[in-house]
Amino acid sequence: MDHGVDLIRSETRSVPDMSVPIVHGFISRVIASVYEIDVAHLLAPTRGTATIALARQVAMYLAHVGCGLTLTEVGRQFGRDRTTVAHACEVVEERREDESFDQMIELSPAVGN
Repeated sequence: MDHGVDLIRSETRSVPDMSVPIVHGFISRVIASVYEIDVAHLLAPTRGTATIALARQVAMYLAHVGCGLTLTEVGRQFGRDRTTVAHACEVVEERREDESFDQMIELSPAVGN
């Protein structure tokens, strides 16, 4: 398991009764910081630029894989369908074969500390 996903799990488990919106807010702030975009762009109903779309996919991936939220829960928080979240997770998994992208995923949660 990579360090980024482990860090997100440990950060979100450190607060008792962590709610889905709190987890979503934490991940959104971290990813927005990493990609240097406004958090509101992650929630926008439109796709946005390629950078915004990728940032949203990474945030959805970390919420699902890193925090164990269901596809439906993640979709609800981002205003997307669960199938869109599943696709985002597939895209991120495929991109993780690129070492530099994988390192960014591993380091993303550290930005929030």
